[in-house]
Amino acid sequence: MGGRPPKSVDVLASKGRIHTSKETLERRKEAENAFTINEGLKESDEVKRNPVAHKKFAELKRLYGKIALNSALNNTVINTYCKLYSECRECEADQERLRTDLQEFRIKLENGDISLEDYISKEDKINSMLYRGDNRLMKRRDIMLKIEKESLLTIQSMLRAVPKKPPKDEEEADPMFEVLKRKGYKNA
Repeated sequence: MGGRPPKSVDVLASKGRIHTSKETLERRKEAENAFTINEGLKESDEVKRNPVAHKKFAELKRLYGKIALNSALNNTVINTYCKLYSECRECEADQERLRTDLQEFRIKLENGDISLEDYISKEDKINSMLYRGDNRLMKRRDIMLKIEKESLLTIQSMLRAVPKKPPKDEEEADPMFEVLKRKGYKNA
């Protein structure tokens, strides 16, 4: 998708000079208002039980409330995003614990508390667990990024969803087209 993202009607009106007709502005304003619902975001039970996800939900709800996007239409997406956020934090904590364990085994090896074979075996297991955990973390982050980009969580994607042209049945007839048609041009 090329070009600049469209600006909302409020942003256009605040600039003073508008190069679109009043009818077009009214249609766009109606289309933008179609995305608003009077119900606010509702936290799922699963998110309520998870302290990290609950904190993230409260933060997003507060922020979306400030920009009038605190809509029930976003419940599933926001709750899923908060759960993924929590899972990412858990994966990062697991990764850190594994790295600490690896450091402890190195110290034990240097002190002579464990044999080289035991250390190599444990290091191999920990490295494989780190690798699997890193893959799991990257998959979750990828899903989070897709949610952020494509599910109206960003202003840009919301504005992109607002139709810029009226439906075919509401379009006014083009005066030049009508003149050409009366004159009998074939393509008119």
